[in-house]
Amino acid sequence: MTTRHTPRTAHRRGPARTAAATAAAALTIALTAAACGSPGTDTPADASTEGAGTDLGDDPVVVDITIDTTQVDSLRPITDAFTALHPNVTFEITGEQFDALQQNAARLMTGDDPPDLISLPTPGNTVEDGLVRNLDDYAEAYGWTDFPASQLNQWRVDDDGTRGTGSLYGMGIGFTLTGVYYNKTLAEQAGIDGPPATLAEFEQDLAAAATTGATPLVTSGKDGLVFFPYQSLLLAQGTAKPVTEWVFNAPGASIDTPEAVEAARTLQDWAAAGYLAADVSAVDASTAAAQFAAGEGVYFVSGNWQAATLGQQLGDDVGFFLFPAADDHPRAAMSDPANFVIPAAASDADAAAAFLDFTFTDEGRQLIVTNKGLAPGGPSDAPAPESDVAVVADAATAFTELGADDGIVPFMGNATASFFSATLTPQLQLLLAGRVTPEDFAATLQADYESQVGG
Repeated sequence: MTTRHTPRTAHRRGPARTAAATAAAALTIALTAAACGSPGTDTPADASTEGAGTDLGDDPVVVDITIDTTQVDSLRPITDAFTALHPNVTFEITGEQFDALQQNAARLMTGDDPPDLISLPTPGNTVEDGLVRNLDDYAEAYGWTDFPASQLNQWRVDDDGTRGTGSLYGMGIGFTLTGVYYNKTLAEQAGIDGPPATLAEFEQDLAAAATTGATPLVTSGKDGLVFFPYQSLLLAQGTAKPVTEWVFNAPGASIDTPEAVEAARTLQDWAAAGYLAADVSAVDASTAAAQFAAGEGVYFVSGNWQAATLGQQLGDDVGFFLFPAADDHPRAAMSDPANFVIPAAASDADAAAAFLDFTFTDEGRQLIVTNKGLAPGGPSDAPAPESDVAVVADAATAFTELGADDGIVPFMGNATASFFSATLTPQLQLLLAGRVTPEDFAATLQADYESQVGG
């Protein structure tokens, strides 16, 4: 395996991580002989790295990126900005339907001409099979190791296959973030003067919101996204680490805990009190968003992927804040990175890594917000990018605050391939209908989980 260029000019960031300080970099990484091992062998190929150069050179380089078709247009302005800094580096972006991309990722990475970057939500067997590069040397050279640990742990995999620890095999160039949208006009009518500081204050605000005649908390139970407020209630009690370990299938991890029972009881109480729509289990995500946009709800628990649209619909009348924590617990929220991996056989891995690093510069972070509407990754002390859409700026600021608390937690619906549809959604519907107790709810989640992971 060979690369197409040799290192010449440093691409390290300065103290402020400005675009100029990152403009001339890349790493040269030579794969070890083991990295060329074939997938599926008794001894997994180790796509490890050795050494670190710092130059993209002057020779023409084409970085091939394979991504979900719906994300192609929003990625192009970011790759164009990188090319403006590195004229010898251009990009070819191939769009694949999301389902087909996930199904064919392994074949694409082991083909005759694998991409240099490929979008991949979860590791699966790619690390075990030696299909993706170990990014530890890149992380060390570019300073990614200084980022909040929770930004990276979803793509850390240990030697025994445990997620959340070990070497780094992927990077997210933007992050989803789940939080609370609120209608400022309706909140003011209810005597609510801004985002709550604690969970207790939020419950008081929900009670006040009920006086407006609108639904206090909009969410969707038909498609199971009522798990957003459920997991938020769980994380409010300081459970970020154990929930993360559980989603990552750590040995002995359990969701059948007093905190999980308490979160279920609170959500059930909110439904009984009329804080959720009476027909919440018949409402899907698109309907919930439309109801909130139409002024039929005071609060809406959803993700930053809704921010741009809601900003267009409600203007400055909509805001966004992190779900508040109980007592003095640190804040935590569900967040998934838009993950990219560098295939083990990629021919332009150095330029691919340099592009990933560019997305963490001030310029790159701004482009992530402007073009993709996601929260940018990077250092916890990096300034939040600006946006002309107030609620988009709110969401970006919230992610920066979350990074300071190191509070990124994966979505519990991703604990196993079937957990969300087979277990979480129907159990939440039963919980909201009062047909299962909070204790039975938590016990069933754990029993099904253990069955699905083979525990």
